Formats: sequence, structure tokens, C-alpha cells
Amino acid sequence: MSKTKNILLTTTAVAGAFVTVTNGQVVKADTPTTPTASQATTANDKNSVKADYDKAVAEQQQAKQTAADTKAALEKGQKDVIAAQDNVANAEKVVEAATKAKQEATPENIAKTQAQIDAQTKGVATKQDAITVAKQNVTAKEAELKQAKADEDQATADVDASSKTVATEQANVAKAQAAVDGTGAKEVLANEQKAKEQVEAAQADVAAKQTAHDVAKSAHDKAQADVTNAKSENDKVQADLSAKQTTADSAKSDLDKANDKVNDAQAKVDALDSDEVKQTINMGEGYLNPDLENYISIEDGKVKVDQDKFNKLQEIRDSIGSLPDNQFKHSEKDKQIMVDPTNLSDQQLKELNMWIVDILNQIPPQLGFDTKYVLTQESINYAKVIAQNSTSAGFNHSQEAINKGAQYVHGADNQGESIAMGYNKEISLDLLKSNIYDSIMGMIFNDGGSGWGHARHLTTEYMHKQSQIYPEYKTIYFGFAIDGNGTLHFESFTPLDKAFVDQGGFIVSPNNTEALNQAKAELTSAKQAQSKAQTAHDKAQADLQQAKTKAGQTAQNLAQKQQAAEQALQALNASFVALTASNDNLKTAQANLIAATKAVADLNADAKDKQARLDQAKANLAKAQANLAQKKVALDAAKQASAKANQALVAAQAQVTAADKDATDAQAKLKDLQAKMVAYKFVDTDLADAKNQLADAKAWLAQVTKAYVALYDANKEAQDALDFKDQTLTTAKAKYDQVLAHEAAQKALEQVQKQQATNQNNKKVVTPTATDKATAQAQTTSTSKTNATLVNTSVQTKATNTKATQVANLPQTGAKAENWLAVLGAMLVGTLGMFGMAKRKRQN
Repeated sequence: MSKTKNILLTTTAVAGAFVTVTNGQVVKADTPTTPTASQATTANDKNSVKADYDKAVAEQQQAKQTAADTKAALEKGQKDVIAAQDNVANAEKVVEAATKAKQEATPENIAKTQAQIDAQTKGVATKQDAITVAKQNVTAKEAELKQAKADEDQATADVDASSKTVATEQANVAKAQAAVDGTGAKEVLANEQKAKEQVEAAQADVAAKQTAHDVAKSAHDKAQADVTNAKSENDKVQADLSAKQTTADSAKSDLDKANDKVNDAQAKVDALDSDEVKQTINMGEGYLNPDLENYISIEDGKVKVDQDKFNKLQEIRDSIGSLPDNQFKHSEKDKQIMVDPTNLSDQQLKELNMWIVDILNQIPPQLGFDTKYVLTQESINYAKVIAQNSTSAGFNHSQEAINKGAQYVHGADNQGESIAMGYNKEISLDLLKSNIYDSIMGMIFNDGGSGWGHARHLTTEYMHKQSQIYPEYKTIYFGFAIDGNGTLHFESFTPLDKAFVDQGGFIVSPNNTEALNQAKAELTSAKQAQSKAQTAHDKAQADLQQAKTKAGQTAQNLAQKQQAAEQALQALNASFVALTASNDNLKTAQANLIAATKAVADLNADAKDKQARLDQAKANLAKAQANLAQKKVALDAAKQASAKANQALVAAQAQVTAADKDATDAQAKLKDLQAKMVAYKFVDTDLADAKNQLADAKAWLAQVTKAYVALYDANKEAQDALDFKDQTLTTAKAKYDQVLAHEAAQKALEQVQKQQATNQNNKKVVTPTATDKATAQAQTTSTSKTNATLVNTSVQTKATNTKATQVANLPQTGAKAENWLAVLGAMLVGTLGMFGMAKRKRQN
């Protein structure tokens, strides 16, 4: 908003010290020794300018903070708008997806998806079977690898044993050679003794290793038995888990079906239980009273009326008719609808018939009757025919019209008619319904004057008695119509040609109380079944969870037992290896003993015998070396077999991994298909929710956009205000700086003046003439009066020789100070000239 400000700038003038410089000389006029009013005003002006400057600083800081705050709010508002735009975009995508899903949810696609689910379910089962087969293959490959490792270990042991045999035979050859050569007799004897000791030690070690092996075998046998028991228990628990899972799945399916039934029943109740005003009839207590109803008797051929019974019966029924439930309930909606009772449309008449039957059918159950009114299009037409042919009869029953009604329906039995006065002019639907309802109430609760004939008709009391003999009379066909006089016709009959009357089926009111009660009963039954299904589901889930827990425990126990059995097997294998090694050591020791004994014998044999033994030893060495070569070949083959078995195991494990992935992918695809089927089921709800979310997102976007615009305007206004405050501060600071400069100049001038007064005796000042004084005074006065800007003003003196005298008489030492004084005087006048009256325009 643009504003114009008039700013008054204080004008400061010095009246008491008007100083000028004339031809390099200082000239002073009327210099007082005390401060003047103008000097005091200058001090006040300084305070005012200082206050303005301080205020400008504070306001500029406040404006700066406001601008920063509004800028931060604007940036946040911008982020909110971007986020809201993203929400709208995402919501539009959801709506698009939901719309697409709605379009896709055709019966064909649903059937196709169900077929895909069935096929995928079978596929998942196949994949699971593949996993089982792959795992069995892994188990087999593990066993093969285990055997290959055992074979490799055995081949290694065989190589080691053969290597030892070669070493032994090499030693035998050396000994035989020594015997032939006749050397080492002492050593041969010592070796025999050492060999005996080694055999004894090896025999003790074998005994110890055999004991350890026996213990390990016993532990392994027990561990294997534990595994067998644990596996049996686990199999049993897993079978129980599978059964519990099946039960839980069945319970879940039953619960889902029960929930669907509850939802369907609730929807049916909701559809029947509309907001339309419901009319009720309460038959109270004691409406039927056989004793009081027999108030008419015949004695001596004469009809006798028991007036006390008659009055009492009327009193009871009047009292019941006055109950709150038996009062008409007006409808604001029906009050707005105008109808012509004598010229109703087919739809209006049909709706009135449904409305009346809904009221009348409340009566029989309360009275213990099992009769009920039914409505068809032909039963309505039956009433129309009678009404159309009753107009000429006035307010009377017309047997002719009733006969024509029977003719229309191809014959009728048990024809009943109750009529009441109505309107023959345009009225509101509410008034018409009120007229019909009050007529029914009058004929049921205040019909004593007519011998309660209308009541027996409308309450179905007459037909109830007939149905005790003829059960088919429990179903009473009803029709209502209004004749040209406005008379209300309540018609009932039993058709002889049911096929004709029933064509098109029964007409049931959407607000039918009986149907609503039936729907509520079905809802209650559905909820009870739902409760049972929920209980069964909860129990099945609890049993399933318990079975899962137990299955986990037994599986864990089996794994522990299997691990213990594996450890026991490893210990058994280790003990067997140790025992085998010990036996091998014993065999080696025994062989060494035999060799040592033989060496002793060789030592004692003749030369020919020694040579033969040497040859035999060399033959044995060659044989042992050949055997070692074979064992090495067997070891290489065992290592290759082990490596191959390991590769086969890795491949089998890869097959398990691949089968797992295939099963997982198949399960994921099945889950997607099931989710798709669920989405098909709720496409309408999902689309409605998506549209609501989109509407909410757009509303929020509009709100934050509006807020952003407001923040933008606020920020711009705050920035403009800051710019203005910056300008104001700059101006105020300039003024304040000028005042400070002026004050400094004033103090400097006063200092020089004091110095001048001190040096007065050494100076010769030219005394201005009267004209000069007058001119200076006039100029001072003029400046003071007009508040104009002070300018450098010179005082003219007469051109006399005084000038030369002054120059000659001025002390040389004071010349510099006097010139400085002149400069200060000019500065002072210049600063004063910066103040004045000014007019500024500011944009706020």
C-alpha cells in the first residue's frame, strides 16, 4: 500500500556566532559569552535525531526478522504444496489402478484368475514335491560322499601301512646284508630285545584302543536309537501338525463363509431397514376375549345384548387403540408429495398396497394367528375392479362390484370387504396415509357399532377360524383401491385360479416388517453360526499354534539327536581308526620282532643260508614296494572318487536351492493371484476409497496452495517493509552522522574561540562598521525567521588601509590558528545547511 509522508527536518542555526572570512581575515560579530537559545535547540535536535536513528535501527531489525520468518514459512509452504502435488499424483495413480482393476474384474477374468489359482496351487505342490526329491538326493549324495571319504581314509591308511612295510623290508634287507657281511652282531641282538619290548607295548595299546572303541560303539548305538525314537516322535508330531493345519484351514474357510453370510444378512437387513417412517399396530393385552365377545345371545327366539359385556369389550379395545404404538407417525417427506386419491398412478397404488399389507401383517402373530396377507398385481387389480364399479353405489357395499371382482380373477371364495370414508380432492400423501391408517385403527379398535365385523375381517380372525378346517385359507389375498367418491376399499379373497392371480409373483414391500424381522432372524442365526465358526477357528488356531510349537520342539530334539549321533559316529570312526592304527603298530612291531629274531638266526647261520635270507629279504622288499605302488594308485582313485562325490553333493545342493527358488517364486505368484482375486472381490470398495483419497488429496492441495499464496503475499509485503526500513535507517543514520559532525565542528570552533580570546591582546581586530553590523544582523535574522538553509555569507568592510594595518599587526604565531578558525566556521555553516524542511515519499 502506498503512503505519502511529510517529514519535518529540524533546522538548526547559530545566531550568536556568525563567522565569515574576508580576504583571509577572521571577522566576528556579536560574539556572546553564554550559550544562546539556538544552541540549546541544537542539543534538543541531536536527541531527536538520535531517537529517530535508534527507532529506525530497532524497526529495521524487527522487519528483517519478520522477513526471515515469512521467508522460512514460505519455503515450508512450498514444500507442503510439492508434497500435496505428489499426494494427488499418487492418488491419481491409485484411482487409475483401481479403475483398471474394476474394468478387469469381469466374470471371464475372475473365472480365468480362479483357474490360474487352481493351476498354480497344483504347481506349488509340484514344486514342493521337487524340493522333497532334491533333499532326498542331497541326503543320498551326502551318504555317498561320506562313504567316499571313508574309502579315501582307508586308502590313506593302506598307503601308510604299505609304506611302513617297505621300510621294514628295507631294514630286513640291511640286516641280512649285515649278516652276510658279518657286521653288527651286537646291534642285531639289541634290536631283537627292543622289538620284543615294542611288541609288548603295542599289545597293551591295542587292548586300550579296543576298550575305547567298544565304548564309542555303545555310545553310537544308543545315539542311533535316540535318533530313531526322536524321528518317530517327530513324524507323529508332524502328522499331527498337518492334521491341525488342515483343521485350521477348514475352520478358516468355515469362518470366511460364516462372515460372508453375516455380511449378506446384514446387507439384507440394511436394505429392508430403511429410513422411511414405520407405522405400527400393537394389539396389546386382552384384545381377544371370548367371554366378552359373546355379548349377543338368543333367548326365547329373541336376540339379547349383554350391554355390560359390550361396553367392557369396547372399553378394552379403545384402551389398546390409544397406545402410543397405535398412533400415526407423520412423514415430512410425504407431506411434500401431493396426490389425487381418486386418480392414483399404478405405482402409487402399488406402494400404498405394500404399505397397508406391511401394517396389517403385524396383527396375526400378536393374536396367535398363523394367517397372513399376500399381495400380487392381480390382487391389486381385483380391488381396482371393485372400486371402479362401486362409485355409483356411494358409501355402500356393492355386491355387483364384488362379483365383478370375482369374475376378473376367474372366481373367488371368502371375499371380504371393509370400506371407509376418504378424500376426493388433491391432498398430501401424508394426509392420505393418515386417513387410511386411522380408518384401519377405527375398524379394528372401535367397531362395536358394526358388530366388530370389520375387525374380524382386517385382523384375519374370521379366516384364522376357517383355516383350522381348510389350511389353504391361511394365505389371504389382499387388494386396496379408492373409488371415484374417495371411499377406501380394503378387499380380500381366496382365488380359485391361483395360477392367474399369482402370475408375476408375490409383491413384497421393501419396508416389509415381516421380511425385516425374518432378515434380522437370519442375521441373528448367521451371527450365531459366525460365533461358533469363530470359536472353532480360534480353537483350531490355538491347536495349530500348539502343534507348531510342539513340532518345532520335536524337530529341534531330532536335530539335536542327529547331531549327537553324528558326533558319536565321528567318535566311533576315530576310535576305529585309532584301533586300526594300533593294530597296524602291533603288526609292525610283531614283524619287526620276527625280523629281529630272524636277524639273530641269520647271524648264527652259515654263509650260504645268510645269502639265501638276503635274497629273500630283497624279494620281500620288492614285493612290498610293488604293493605300496598299488596302494598309492588306489589312494589316487579314492581321492578322485571323493572329489567326484563332493561335486555331486554340491550339484544336489544347488538343485535344492533351485527347487526352493522355484517353489518360492511359484508361491509368490500364487499369492499375487490370490491377492488379485481378493482385489476383484473388493474392486468397488477399493475404487470408492481411491476416489475419496484423491478427493481428499485435491482438497488438501487446494488448501496448502491457498496457504502458499497467502504466505507469498505476506513474504512480499514483509520484504517490501524491510526495504523501506533499510531506506529509513540509511536516511536516519545520515542525519545522525551529520549531527555528530556538526557537534564536533561546534566544539572545535568553541575551542578555537577560547584560544582566540587568550591571544586577544596580541591581535588587532577590525571593528565592523554600523553598516556591516546591520547587514550581518539582518542576514542572521532573516535566516532565523525563514528557516532557510544557511550559506556562506561574507561581511563587507570598507576598502580602507585598515586591512593592511590588520595584516601588519596580526602576530605571526596566531595566523595558523585564525585560518583554522575560518575553516571551522565554514564547516559549521556548511553542516547547518544540510538541515531544512523536506518532503519525502515512501512506499510502504
